[in-house]
Amino acid sequence: MCACGTPVAAVYVDHAPGNIRLSECAQCGYAADEYVECEMMTVKLLQNQIIAWLRSLAGQVESNDG
Repeated sequence: MCACGTPVAAVYVDHAPGNIRLSECAQCGYAADEYVECEMMTVKLLQNQIIAWLRSLAGQVESNDG
């Protein structure tokens, strides 16, 4: 069921092995499962924070070497 309350047949569509896409709600056009969408954004946010931390750490190491 979508966040707007409209029932959907499937939360995702399997196009090929390793290639799945979230289904869109026919009523509102948003992702059929809002929690999956939020989970993906959280993972991307954490990845970006880790990358930023590693880059700042690498910058500190380089400045101490020079």
